[in-house]
Amino acid sequence: MQFKAKVTPVPNKEDYYDLDIRTYKGEIIGRFERSEIRHLMEILDNGINVGCK
Repeated sequence: MQFKAKVTPVPNKEDYYDLDIRTYKGEIIGRFERSEIRHLMEILDNGINVGCK
């Protein structure tokens, strides 16, 4: 699956980023705090690693 991901720092708002993830089927667009993006990455990583031995 192809996707595009873009993360842009928000001017004058420390630790906030505009996140834009798009696939041919859907999109996630929003403004997130750094800790929220890290939490999302943790969820994805844990989901991928489940079942790997």
